[in-house]
Formats: sequence, C-alpha cells, structure tokens
Amino acid sequence: MAASNGRGVASPAAVASNASETGMQPAKKPRRCFSAHEDLCLLREVAAAKPFGDDIKSGTEEQYSEKEEILQDLWDFCESVKYEPRIAPRGATCAARRRRLGAEPPVNTDELPGVTLSDDGTGDGALALVLNRGKRTSSRNSAPHQNQHSSSGLPQLSYSGANLQVCSTPSQARVKFPYMCTEKNLHSKKGIRGLQSVGLQLLAKREKNELDLRSRELEIEKMKVRHEERRLALDERRLALDEEKHRFEVERWRGERESLLDEIKKMLDEQTTKLAQHHNT
Repeated sequence: MAASNGRGVASPAAVASNASETGMQPAKKPRRCFSAHEDLCLLREVAAAKPFGDDIKSGTEEQYSEKEEILQDLWDFCESVKYEPRIAPRGATCAARRRRLGAEPPVNTDELPGVTLSDDGTGDGALALVLNRGKRTSSRNSAPHQNQHSSSGLPQLSYSGANLQVCSTPSQARVKFPYMCTEKNLHSKKGIRGLQSVGLQLLAKREKNELDLRSRELEIEKMKVRHEERRLALDERRLALDEEKHRFEVERWRGERESLLDEIKKMLDEQTTKLAQHHNT
C-alpha cells in the first residue's frame, strides 16, 4: 500500500515508488512545437478566411496578382505534401500509428531475391517501410549517415544468407520504429522546406512591392510639385493681365474726361463771344 498523509492522499514519493515497483514510466511533458499537420491546418484556416478577399475593398492589379500567386503557392504546398484532413486523438497509441502506417503501399518482395518475412505477420509494415525507404534513398545516402541511424537505438537489419532478419532487443520493443521511416514524414520535411522557401519568396515580394510603392509615392509628390509650380505661374500671369486691364481702364477714363473738358471749354468760349457781340450792338 502507498503511504498517505493525514488527509488520505498519497504523497509524491509514494506515487514514485509505486510507479517504480509496477514498472510504469512517468508521463512525458507535452511538446511545445507545431507539427506539419498543424501548420497545414493553420494555412488552411488562413486561406479559407481570406482576410484580404473582401469584394467591397479595392486594390491594384499587382496586389490581386500577388494574392492569386500566394494562394497558388499554398495550394501547391498542400499538393506537394499530399495533405488530407484527418481527425485523430492527440494521445494516439503506437498500435494505432502502426495501423495507419500499414496503409502505405506494400513492397513487392518478388523483385527482391532472398527476402522472406515472418509467417505471423509481425513487423511486416515496418519492414516494408524500411525497404521502401531504402529503395528511394539508396542513391543519396552515405556511410556516415547510415552509421548515425544505426547508433540511434533503432532495430538493425542483418542479411544472413537468403533470409532478411530484424535484430532487436527487448529494450527496443517499444521504440517507435516505423515513425522515422514513413513516406509521410519525408514529405512533411520536404513540405516544411518548401514552406520556408515560400516564406522567403513572400518576404522578397513584399520588399519589392514596398520599394515600388515608395517610388510611386515619390513620383506622385513630384507631379504635385510640378502642378503647384504651374498653378503659381498661371496665377502670376492672371495678376499681370488684371494689372494691364486696370491700366487700360484708367487711360480710357482719363481720355474721356479730357475730351469732355474740351467740349465744355469750347461751349463757354462760344457763349462769351455771343455775349460780347450782343453788347456791341
């Protein structure tokens, strides 16, 4: 029985001793990183939300073409990793994972001479995955890379005559062997690299668009300055014309006044001559 405190609750030391006695391992801490599946889900959500796809909003032709190109890149990325939405519990067991991995296309062992599998069918999925991966990567893997995989605690493959045997120890029984050799994992790594390249391309396009926007803003400012200078020149010309018109009006008014004074003077002279003649008679 586990030792308990006064309240009837087992102490941590007692729980640890019971776990060591029963052979149970303590629960592992949850991982704090995103998987490729979660990244794809996020990309799907962003693509489905369309934050900049409102028809009411306006945009330039370059922005629409950039949006279409980004959506095409996201679609190509999903196609490259062969994404299929799946709903699985977070705490899936190794048996469920092996069943999922067993759905991979089987390896044609007839083309490989001297390869025999166990009659009970245990390890068929892992062996098929290893052979499938070996056929795909035999041309690009080197000896140090193989040594690194052999020293990582995974079950070893040994060729003995015409039979292919899997050598493993009891301590390696719970090693998640097929997980590192799945085609889906390889595609996920390629997809992550593709996503990084797409991110770099998007950053480069964004920087280029910002530079284009700045250059257009400078051109617009220059056009505004030219239009302002032209407006000032037109205002100056209009003021000169108004001044000339005013001078012309003043001269015309002065000429009319002088002509009127001459007529009045002439009439006075005529009246004075008539009065002088009348007095003489």
